[in-house]
Amino acid sequence: MTKLRGRSVRDIVGDGGILIAGPPRGNTRVPDAAVPWWARELRRLRRTRGMSQRDFCRLLEVSQATCNNYEQGHRRPALGTLLRLRRALDIEDSDWIRLCGEIVP
Repeated sequence: MTKLRGRSVRDIVGDGGILIAGPPRGNTRVPDAAVPWWARELRRLRRTRGMSQRDFCRLLEVSQATCNNYEQGHRRPALGTLLRLRRALDIEDSDWIRLCGEIVP
């Protein structure tokens, strides 16, 4: 039985009641298998250069929320952002072409 602040769900809703839960709150981690390759690659590139997400966002000139959306695969970077990424991280041509091929439709 699930406990909510020391009380069970049955104590709160009763025997025949239905408890409707909202979306999860806090730090919900997306499993790596659910994240597209290009998003994992952006995170890997940032981490291998020892950059925090905050510093990475400043280099890309985007908000930290936008940067987080890139790394989780919820949003694709625009071409201008990709160009700043290449300059900021000094990405090799082969990696750059592969990354752009995955991101740009």
